[in-house]
Amino acid sequence: MADARERFLKPGGVLIPETVSLHAAAAKLHVRTENIPVGLPFVLEELGRINLNSPRALKRKNDANVLTEAQCLVSTDLYSAETLPDLSELSARWETDADIDCFLVWVESRLGGDIVLDTRETTSWYPNVFRIEPSSGHSRVEFALSLTADSNYWTVKFSGADDPVTKRYSPAYAAVEMLASARSRPDLEVTLREPNEGDAATMYSAYKASRADEVSAFGWNEAELDAFLRMQFDMQTRAYAMQFPNAVTSIIMCGTDAAGRIIIDRSNTGIMLTDIVVLPEFRRRGIAAQLISQLQNEGASRGVPVELTVNKNNSAAIALYSKLGFSLIGENEIDYRMQWKTEATS
Repeated sequence: MADARERFLKPGGVLIPETVSLHAAAAKLHVRTENIPVGLPFVLEELGRINLNSPRALKRKNDANVLTEAQCLVSTDLYSAETLPDLSELSARWETDADIDCFLVWVESRLGGDIVLDTRETTSWYPNVFRIEPSSGHSRVEFALSLTADSNYWTVKFSGADDPVTKRYSPAYAAVEMLASARSRPDLEVTLREPNEGDAATMYSAYKASRADEVSAFGWNEAELDAFLRMQFDMQTRAYAMQFPNAVTSIIMCGTDAAGRIIIDRSNTGIMLTDIVVLPEFRRRGIAAQLISQLQNEGASRGVPVELTVNKNNSAAIALYSKLGFSLIGENEIDYRMQWKTEATS
């Protein structure tokens, strides 16, 4: 592209395409270049999960084998466009049973007539690679991509002969993993104990912390926010008691300090993580991941799945659950429903 400007434009000239479009295709990577952040103690498994949730540039065309036809995600006529295109709900679908482990996304610019500039064929720009975990036994694959100023994430759904498999990926997970690794303590002791009368303040503080970002936009003073949140906390407590009468509430202990609250509902058919909240001063230490991993071990030994719900706006929690192997199995207007299970429970 730079060479074209030098050869065909006058000094200071600007090349404006007629249209710009974003395209995608399913592919298979031939290389695995894993860069380890300097100064952070990673094990190989953690590093693999981080790279899986981090887009990369395809600098060498031969590093990936395109397995499907390209599909246009969005196209904009620059001569008539008055607003920026919406990149928050891009999607494509292919009928294929190929062994896919990534999606390539690139830009095509039409300069006029039949002259098209494809970023896959230039040395100035590179296609983006969005990696995924492969899945077998499928005949259809769906790719959804959201690119906004605040975040980006991608979702893949495999369907066909076997039960549908949906997984979500985001750089937000990579950030969570790196921070957790940087701040984790190898001697961290996380335990659970029964609540007592003196824990009411801790449980309310945990609930208040989980709503802090949401209620901060209300514009209320501290007294109004506190009254509202106490009412909401009481309503949630009664709702949990009615919906999950056999659930067990525990105080999360980090060493000798109360660090949050967890509610678990166990049945003969599964384990429901009803709620888990870690106080702000104890976050990014891997406490939630450690407790959820314990539930997964319990589920594996009993041969039952582990389920949970998570607010759709809680990208950090969604990334954590996806990292731990949870898959999307349902949703409503507010929450995603996610499940983890071993092959033995499938």
